[in-house]
Amino acid sequence: MVTAAFKCNQDAPIGIRRSVLHIVVVTPLVSLITCSRSPDDAIVAAVLTAVRALRLPDGWRMEHLLVDNASTPSLAERDSVARHLAACPAARLLRDETDGLATVRARAIRATAGELLITVDDDNVLDAGYLEAVIAAAAELPDVGIFGAGHIAVSLPERAPSWAADPWVRRLFQERHLTTPMHGCSRAWQDYYSPGTGMVVRRQIAEAFADGVERGELRNASRRRGHLSGGEDAQLVWLCVRSGLAVGAVPAMRVTHVIPSRRLTAGYVCRLVFGIHESAAPARFEVLRDEPPPPCRPGRAWLRAVRAVPMAGPFVVWRARVAAAAGDAAALCLVHERPEPWWLRALIALLGGRRGA
Repeated sequence: MVTAAFKCNQDAPIGIRRSVLHIVVVTPLVSLITCSRSPDDAIVAAVLTAVRALRLPDGWRMEHLLVDNASTPSLAERDSVARHLAACPAARLLRDETDGLATVRARAIRATAGELLITVDDDNVLDAGYLEAVIAAAAELPDVGIFGAGHIAVSLPERAPSWAADPWVRRLFQERHLTTPMHGCSRAWQDYYSPGTGMVVRRQIAEAFADGVERGELRNASRRRGHLSGGEDAQLVWLCVRSGLAVGAVPAMRVTHVIPSRRLTAGYVCRLVFGIHESAAPARFEVLRDEPPPPCRPGRAWLRAVRAVPMAGPFVVWRARVAAAAGDAAALCLVHERPEPWWLRALIALLGGRRGA
């Protein structure tokens, strides 16, 4: 990007002052943001190694903001982070004690300057050509405000339980493999909409999200301790749709989602899927405020969802899908700001949908 400015030589006599044309070359910037809380040491080391291996197209600059959201031990104490900061001049580390991913992400947006922002979670290992694909897609798709990886491979540990290979579980961990670019601006959630892993957001959408969080309009987007989803990624998508820009996915963007053993438990999977479904409707209607929410009938919502759950397959998967149905019912109570009925509270406790429930 080239900008021009005229500057008058104020030291010269008035009669012979000259305006000098200054040419300033502004190199476009892409910002990578990693918000992390107590990550797995080996996985975050792989994530940071992949960031350093990224190929940056000519004429672009990169910055990597690593936000330590109250990790124990802190990221500053970890060898992999120290090596990354020493080897990557574009990287910097911030410590934020805020409870809630949305607020942390909003502050990270304000602390960066790139016209393109990429959310790199602490379990996302980007392909070396990721930035090349991102920058090419941004130029080719100017009407797309958010685009995500078309190829998300799920990497499981060697001794993963057998049920983890179930296709439903792999989709829960965001696995997908698209062969053609897809984008659209539908208010109905599309399979190609970005689930968050390696999500690319144009600055104007990111700033709208930060504005909404700071003004208290996006109250649902607050992933508190013990809650595994607050709908932050979905709210970015809905903000993009509301603005009239499309959301898409690009097959050339490839990332590996690494799942540690501690997430491959029945309890974690139930809490994860329950949180996703519980936060979905509140996240949507906080952004798309011109849409009326569905009636508050949690019993009907749960029955409708649970009837679609197949009885065949691993019990862990069946339990998690029933928890997803309970999340749909709980979401209606949140949207209408009504207390959950006793049977729903008991069901959530039985399924382990919330920590301590």
